[in-house]
Order: sequence, then C-alpha cells, then structure tokens
Amino acid sequence: MIAIGIFGLQDPLRPGIRQSIQTCHEAGITVIMCTGDNIDTATAISKNAGIIEGKVENKYQCMTGEQFRNYVLPAHRNGKIEERDKTDDNGNTLYKKDAKGN
Repeated sequence: MIAIGIFGLQDPLRPGIRQSIQTCHEAGITVIMCTGDNIDTATAISKNAGIIEGKVENKYQCMTGEQFRNYVLPAHRNGKIEERDKTDDNGNTLYKKDAKGN
C-alpha cells in the first residue's frame, strides 16, 4: 500500500467572530471555549478566533463539556453560581427557569 496524499479540511470562522471576541476582551469579559468535540480541535479553533493568543494561559480557556461540568457543578452546589437554564452538550435546552427561579 502506498499513501498518495493526505489532506485536512477546516471550516472557516463565521464573519465577525474575531471582532466579537476582541470586543469581549476589551470589555473585560473572559471568553471560554467549551466543546463536545476533540479538545485539540477546540484549542486550534480558539486560537483562530482570538480566544487563546499565544500559549494557553490557563486550563479554563478551552475545555470539554465534561471538564466544564466538573468545574462548574461544585461551585453551583456551593451557591457560587445561580443556575438559570440547563442544556446538554449539544446546546439543546433541557429546561429554563424564570427570574424567580421557577
């Protein structure tokens, strides 16, 4: 067997993504990439989008859904985070709470 070639595909970022991320950074908002996909793919996309510039500064800049839940749920249980909506790893809304928590 002889390999004739190898190629890869990459979906381009949607227009305005880099500018939106930059606007968030300028406003002091920390942007985090949370993925249900491969962490290496998400890290590469984060770098292209400007979420990560240069080396990864902390482990929370880009994480998997499982890592996010492991980080957020303990804080939620300790009352540090108020849960408003619940979604699955694909972003589908499982339930919503109103302003009164109902």
